[in-house]
Amino acid sequence: MALNFGPDPSRSVTVRHLAEAILAALQHKSALRIQENAASVEVESLAVDPCCARETLNWRDYLVGDKAVTWTANWYGSWLRGENMREFSISQLERYCACEWKDS
Repeated sequence: MALNFGPDPSRSVTVRHLAEAILAALQHKSALRIQENAASVEVESLAVDPCCARETLNWRDYLVGDKAVTWTANWYGSWLRGENMREFSISQLERYCACEWKDS
């Protein structure tokens, strides 16, 4: 059995929104370059269906939307700065388990 883990379909966002949010969270100065191309195979949104994970494991996404983007961007930002990722990851997991995501 394969399970998908992702946001509830009611909270999906466009690829553009996600890319812009990641750049903002990383405080990256580059702007996105959007090229309109009618023949492109790119899609505006990407989504997985987490229903099976919810039904099988009683799993649900607690860290959602911009909070999830910020936490993910913080991880990548730390990696880009060459920080100790083991320590950062453990710290982030401890913060998550302490429900700090509710306040961030």
